Amino acid sequence: MREREMQNTPTSLLLVFFIVTACVTTVQGIVGTLLWPEARFGFDAFLFPPLFGILSVLSNVVLISKKELSMGQMAFRMFLQLLVIEVMVFSVNILAGSSENYTPAICILLAGAVAGIYGVVHVIMWLNDRRAAKAFNERLRRFQEEIQ
Repeated sequence: MREREMQNTPTSLLLVFFIVTACVTTVQGIVGTLLWPEARFGFDAFLFPPLFGILSVLSNVVLISKKELSMGQMAFRMFLQLLVIEVMVFSVNILAGSSENYTPAICILLAGAVAGIYGVVHVIMWLNDRRAAKAFNERLRRFQEEIQ
C-alpha cells in the first residue's frame, strides 16, 4: 500500500479530524480570550471546530494521486492543501459573519494559526506513523528470529 493510500484510511482520516478539532478549539479559546475577552457565544459556536475538522479531512482529496509522487510534487500538493484549508477557514468565517472585526493583523494571525495547526497535525501523524512502523519492525524482527 502506498504512503498516501495509508494516510487516507478511515482511521487516519478520523485521527486528522480529532486532532484538527482539538487544535482549532484550543487556538480559538486562546486567541479569542486574548483579543475579545468580552465576547460571549451561543452553543452554535461549538459546531465550528468540528466543521473545520471535516473540511480539513475533505481537503485530503488534493493529496490523492494514482501514481507515486516525488518529494517535490508531494510538497507542492501539501502547500496546495494548506491554501485550500486557509480559503475554507476564511470563507466559513465570512459566511458566518464573524469576520467584520478582521484587521490585517488579525488576518495574518488567523492564517498563521491555521498553518500552525496544519503543521501540528502533520507532526502528530508522522509521530503516530513512526510509532506504528517501529512496532511493526519489532514484530517482524521477532518473527524472523523465531523462524531461524
